[in-house]
Amino acid sequence: MSFQKQANHFQDTTVYKCDLHRTGVFLFETRRLFEAFAIHGDFARLQQEALNKNLLGKTSTNTVKGMLGAFRRRFLQAHPPLPPAALVARAIISRLPELAKTQILFPYYIFSDALVNDVYRDLVLARLAGENGTLTREDLLAYLEESSKNHPELQKWAESTKIRWVRGMLSMLRAFGLLGHAPGATLYPFYLRPETFAFFWLWLRQQGFSFHEARSLELWVVLQVSDEGHFNDLFLAGQQQGWWQLMRSGEMVEFSTSFHSVEEWLGHAVERSKD
Repeated sequence: MSFQKQANHFQDTTVYKCDLHRTGVFLFETRRLFEAFAIHGDFARLQQEALNKNLLGKTSTNTVKGMLGAFRRRFLQAHPPLPPAALVARAIISRLPELAKTQILFPYYIFSDALVNDVYRDLVLARLAGENGTLTREDLLAYLEESSKNHPELQKWAESTKIRWVRGMLSMLRAFGLLGHAPGATLYPFYLRPETFAFFWLWLRQQGFSFHEARSLELWVVLQVSDEGHFNDLFLAGQQQGWWQLMRSGEMVEFSTSFHSVEEWLGHAVERSKD
């Protein structure tokens, strides 16, 4: 099976780490950690609760430690321009739709792991845009083999490690609805909820990004909102909810919202929409 890596034809100095398969995706446990983190916002206390009070309901201390490490790597390390963990925690305990809460977590999984990021772009996004809308275990193993030419660290992985990592990648894609249930191999597009879009868009505006600066960020590629029509539909949905006003005249864009922060939007607009 031949495979040509699409994204980078030059030597890649990024080091691929073998993280994904060790603790998995654990969306339920991540949500539970965020619910606790929303109360105090302190990782040391969160760690203590998870280890000493069995916050995650696990019998293995090593498993809990692994999950805590993955949580810290994915959400507590800076991944600009993503919102900080405290704001994600606020979203998780809000009355946002459950799917929107899950979708908010997705880009953190992508941006926090270079190998996951590359696989997502080179295989998932490329195949969703092309004619081959499937992804198999063999495809991922072939990708690792091809990538090892520029990433000698992959050459040190045992075959069993590669297989476990591949299982982890497939599980992650299934957890976020991008891949059919096992043993299915069909890829599905990421249908972004208006609430997910609003969460990230209002954060970017709060940070001072202009409309065009915010629009050009790679975040929208990851969330599969590169298409201008899709982007406009999400803006229209938010406008219909009364979250903002958008007026265009050629290249001129006037965006306005009555919310001073994402927290205010979560506390007022989202709450009212659920009443």
